[in-house]
Amino acid sequence: MTTSDSSADTLHFRLDRLESIEAIRDLSHRYAAAADLRDFAALATLFVVDVDCGRWGSGREALLKYYDAGWRTFYRSMHAVTSLTIEFADSDNASGTVFMRAEHEVADHWIVVGMALFDNYERKDGRWYFRRRRFEALYSHDQLERPQDVAFARSFADEPRAPTLPHSQQSWQMFWEANSHDAIRLSRYP
Repeated sequence: MTTSDSSADTLHFRLDRLESIEAIRDLSHRYAAAADLRDFAALATLFVVDVDCGRWGSGREALLKYYDAGWRTFYRSMHAVTSLTIEFADSDNASGTVFMRAEHEVADHWIVVGMALFDNYERKDGRWYFRRRRFEALYSHDQLERPQDVAFARSFADEPRAPTLPHSQQSWQMFWEANSHDAIRLSRYP
């Protein structure tokens, strides 16, 4: 291989990586828009054909049932992607963490949820898809109440569940471990 061949390979790799990052970022924004518009047919196309939907089964038909059931627990919603990190396992597989702020209308309440989605991505036939999405709440609250005072009824769970983030993350635990008195001073709900 000549120096110019090596440069071309490097340039091709870098261009592919940049295009992949943008395609994966686009998945999260398309997901939010499709979810808020309840366009689950469009949302399903963002996932691999054989997506595993747990107790709902596998495949896009199972995914449609999963979303239809879960998203009937609230009326309007607005999901805003705030940040995304991506780690590549190889040229066709990656994982990422998407932070998002979501608002859900539930009867007389507007529940605000700070959330993280832990994703696995896969490229098939030149296109990136979600292989898996796992949701965890950072906090939730009615807009007229203090965060953490209202439990968020997870869309796809059988019962409400208290937020798990950031407390379940090792970095968070290590940060406050030495100064737990500061956490108590800064929050009534540490």
